[in-house]
Amino acid sequence: MEVKEIVKELAPVLEKTIKEQVEEWTKEFNTTLEALQKDVAEVKTLSKKTKDWSVSEKREKIGKFFRAFIKGNFEEVKTLSEWVDADGGYLVPSEFHKEVIRVAEISWFARKYCSIFGMSTDSKDVTTLSTWATAYIVDEGAAVTASTPQFGRKILSAKKFAVLVKSTQELIDDNMTNEEVMTLVAKLAAEALAELEDAQVLTWSGAWSNMTWILVDASVNVVTMAATKTSFADVTYWNLLAVKNAVKAKYKKASKGKNVWAMSQDVFNHIESIVDTTWRPIMRESITAPDTFTMFGYPIELNEVCPDDSDDAVSTKFLAFGAFAFFAFGDRKQISTEVWYASGDFEKQIKSQLISERVAWINLIPTAFAVLKTAAA
Repeated sequence: MEVKEIVKELAPVLEKTIKEQVEEWTKEFNTTLEALQKDVAEVKTLSKKTKDWSVSEKREKIGKFFRAFIKGNFEEVKTLSEWVDADGGYLVPSEFHKEVIRVAEISWFARKYCSIFGMSTDSKDVTTLSTWATAYIVDEGAAVTASTPQFGRKILSAKKFAVLVKSTQELIDDNMTNEEVMTLVAKLAAEALAELEDAQVLTWSGAWSNMTWILVDASVNVVTMAATKTSFADVTYWNLLAVKNAVKAKYKKASKGKNVWAMSQDVFNHIESIVDTTWRPIMRESITAPDTFTMFGYPIELNEVCPDDSDDAVSTKFLAFGAFAFFAFGDRKQISTEVWYASGDFEKQIKSQLISERVAWINLIPTAFAVLKTAAA
């Protein structure tokens, strides 16, 4: 029999054998793929359903949660919150958590400018870069000089932040719709927690290990005003220019969009009238967004946790500028809530609601920031 005829006879057998073998090999894979496709389809369906919820429906759900919570209807609370938190408080609906964060990002400092890290445990290692790689000009046939970037490690350690919201039984029962309940509680919680978060980034002092604050951290660049210039009102154009230039350009470029000035309203008032060498004000107000200012091209954020005129003294750091992408802020746990009567409130039917979160913060590269300091006496 010729070779062609042999091949013709064997072809169907080989084809069948190969097909059966391939099916055997891919059986487990196909089963996994089908399960994955099913899971994806379910996620898409759930996602579509969530997207279809109107803002009003989300607020209605959250308002029902808080109304049931204050009234002590914990069966409904469990239904609306899905589960009980390990610390004993009920996790609020995820839409409320997102609303609080959204308000904080829009109106406050820390979540708008810092790098946000999710945390699955109480601590998280964050890699820092203290020395960058270096490039060289090399002659033909010559060896390239090696440069080794210096990496470091810092640890985000979570702390519990909490705010108490008090409300009368009548307020919850009679005078507010579910949407109004949600809006009020979200606003109160967001403002209180965000103010505390801002303080951790800018000004807080304490003995917590691994925690750093820009206006307290001894490792940041410090520009000290000239001798006898001991008051916030003594600040000059040259002081501010020195603060801006104390932060290296590479950090400002790497932190694009998150380079910002931080100061109180009082300090802003002292600076607003300062002009440059051509007699132009160094502060510029946006034409399209009134009450939005820049200085040397970088945005200014007014924050009342920063020192104001009541803090005006010698050797005081009162204004900061930096590449805040190099300040890490960690989210450890979704917001949860607990409720009880505080001492003396039972007879008044005033309930205290504790809303808490767990967060962490640390300055990754101190030299990416600069502060201005009054002179010593």
